[in-house]
Amino acid sequence: MRGFCSRVQPNTLQRARLWLARKHDIRRDPLPQRDATSGLLLAHQDLTHKSRASAPFIHCPTLLMLAGRERIIDNAATKGRAHQLRTRELTLQEYPDAQHTLEFEPHSDQFVNDLLAWLQGERMVGSA
Repeated sequence: MRGFCSRVQPNTLQRARLWLARKHDIRRDPLPQRDATSGLLLAHQDLTHKSRASAPFIHCPTLLMLAGRERIIDNAATKGRAHQLRTRELTLQEYPDAQHTLEFEPHSDQFVNDLLAWLQGERMVGSA
């Protein structure tokens, strides 16, 4: 699970673009903006809404891996939201020196090893 609570929200212009992105001909535009397309922002907005609405229905073991130097996701709000899950097994793992995308960090092997250990049912060092 990543990022229930985003720090990044679309501004007024981007919200207008999100509305336009729902139109078929705009969605098919062959020249979209590559930095942050309205489709990306729309998908992010939809996924955020769905993940928040689904939280009370999640009963399975859940692993939440957070970057300590995160600038996109609000870690404190995400942790708070994670505690609303109905799971009895919530593992919080934070990587203090990591930024947003754990798999692209210089020491991504630690992230991968922790993920594999969790999947195999082992307790991770430093997990909450």
